[in-house]
Amino acid sequence: MLESSANGSPTFLISGCELSCSDAREEVPVQLSRLADAHQIIVSLVRVVVRLASKLGDDGTNDLLVSQVLRTNELQMWFLSEHLVTMPLTEAVK
Repeated sequence: MLESSANGSPTFLISGCELSCSDAREEVPVQLSRLADAHQIIVSLVRVVVRLASKLGDDGTNDLLVSQVLRTNELQMWFLSEHLVTMPLTEAVK
């Protein structure tokens, strides 16, 4: 039986997984931190699947996951974490 409500909201989609969603406004560093955490979750899960694909001899799946999913999410995670590092303020000297 088809349901009459649309279940396409981000809150609904995330309700059954490890990622979290906030309906409230958040500061930019908080948003970036949550996004970096989400990438970390994806990276750790993909690494498990990559090891399983390697163990089963599925080279195509292994190559796809490493080259497209794992490297992309590791790059995004690195980029976000570089923006979350606390840096001291500096002044330009003339």
